[in-house]
Amino acid sequence: MKLHHIVLSAVLQLALSASAYGETANQIVVRGIVRAVQQAMISTELQARAMKIDFNEGDTFKKGEVLVEFDCRRQNAALASAEAQQLETSLAYDNAQFLQKVQAAGKHEIETAKARLAKTTADADGLRAQLDDCLIEAPFDGRILQLGLKPFETPVAGRPFIGIISDARLEIDLIVASGWADWLKVGTQFKFRIDETQSEFAVTVIRVGAAVDPISQTLKIAAIFSEPTSNILPGMSGSASFVIPGGESDGR
Repeated sequence: MKLHHIVLSAVLQLALSASAYGETANQIVVRGIVRAVQQAMISTELQARAMKIDFNEGDTFKKGEVLVEFDCRRQNAALASAEAQQLETSLAYDNAQFLQKVQAAGKHEIETAKARLAKTTADADGLRAQLDDCLIEAPFDGRILQLGLKPFETPVAGRPFIGIISDARLEIDLIVASGWADWLKVGTQFKFRIDETQSEFAVTVIRVGAAVDPISQTLKIAAIFSEPTSNILPGMSGSASFVIPGGESDGR
């Protein structure tokens, strides 16, 4: 009985959506989801405590702003030690080259000194790469989506501790009948009504899926808003109104 009610509710909701658009024989409504083009879940392998976090969930930030700063005194000390060893092996290699010139050292001594220099250089480079994670800088303008870290906490290696998202570039994902592939092309325009705001926008197809789902016989497409928009957030949903050429509402 519950399943029967759910199915009836879904059918009624679709009918109301179609009615709102005045669906006709050559017009059909398809559901779509707004998503952000730029979104990231950030993790780190750095074992250090968070020293400074200036943002909370929902806050906006600019590209290049420091989102999280870690206490990297231990890593800086390790790098200083590695750089000292690198300098030592560099001097040893220079000395071996000089001794070879005066025939006081052989090829084996030169190769050994060179290998030690290569090792200490690689060690120092690896520590410098780790220090790049001491400051998490915003790669784009956006907002804090999730924040799972507080000052003085150490993030779990490899587990995302902050999620960021940009609403500057939005796309709409839709799934349509595979039979539409013969007329639905990049550049096709249609109307999209946002559920949350009941606002309608002109939309343009920018991508058509490369393959048809063989089970559902559907095709994925992506579209963008034709004009600048405001008050639209990633995750909002809506209804796309397509005019089917020839009045074939099933798209086949």
